[in-house]
Amino acid sequence: MSKSITAFGLGCAAAGVLLASIASAAPNANDVVGIWLFDGNADDASVNGNHGEFQNGAKIAAGGKFGEALSTDGENDFVLVPTSPSLESSAEEFTGMAWINFEKRDAVAVPQCCADDHMIYAFSSSWNAILNVFGPGRGGNQGRVEVGSAQIAPSWKSGPTVVEDDSWHHVAYSYDGSTQKIWVDGVVDAEPAGAGTPNLIGVDLSIGGPAAERWAHGLLDEVARFKGLGEMNPAQLRETTMDKATRQLIRITLPQEYEDRAGVKDLVDRLMGTNPAHRFAFIQENAARLEDEAIDA
Repeated sequence: MSKSITAFGLGCAAAGVLLASIASAAPNANDVVGIWLFDGNADDASVNGNHGEFQNGAKIAAGGKFGEALSTDGENDFVLVPTSPSLESSAEEFTGMAWINFEKRDAVAVPQCCADDHMIYAFSSSWNAILNVFGPGRGGNQGRVEVGSAQIAPSWKSGPTVVEDDSWHHVAYSYDGSTQKIWVDGVVDAEPAGAGTPNLIGVDLSIGGPAAERWAHGLLDEVARFKGLGEMNPAQLRETTMDKATRQLIRITLPQEYEDRAGVKDLVDRLMGTNPAHRFAFIQENAARLEDEAIDA
């Protein structure tokens, strides 16, 4: 089942980032680092080619938030994305996000950090940058979202919301060089200060856990990494996208004479069809041609 890019856009809105993907359907081509939809493979849906490689039995499974998803068993499997210039370019200011559905692990008699965490993504096992969910080894903090980097001070922060509960949640982490934000289901969960720049030079990205420990148990979907931050604040997002009472869904019907034109049909298929690679290619090929005054956002 091919998933709709509209669903990915709604996920971006839920995290408070990528306004353009909702309002003008044209995220800045220079900001996209990688988007892993896990629709049949671990390929990067952007033009950057940051394709993932399944490790130790990680696989695609049905039952994703949108179509299929990455399934990891919490034993030793994950997806490895080799280092690249585009991944390295997302160090100073960035946003990372994912839909997750993690199985709740049984509590342990003597909690001990940190091998039983669910790692959403990590740049190396040296913790250059992470988006993580605490496991039972964290005691009373089990299920909370943790973010940070060994090169950011303070290095590690978490919010109060529990997301290890066998249900879908959208989580995100943004950093602008001075403030870190943890988002859970469209709401800021924590907003700690921070200083420093993660070292991503020559560092691989792993999704679902690094090589040695903290392997996630459950499903991950629509994982993405961007340079920079979103342009819409949470109040605007709630009103325009998340609030059913105020948001609008508009259907556009082309006159028959336009529907019969092969060129128009091809363009509509590319922009509104089920293949996200076509849409991302069009956006990145043509975004620079759009004048700022023409963007209604």
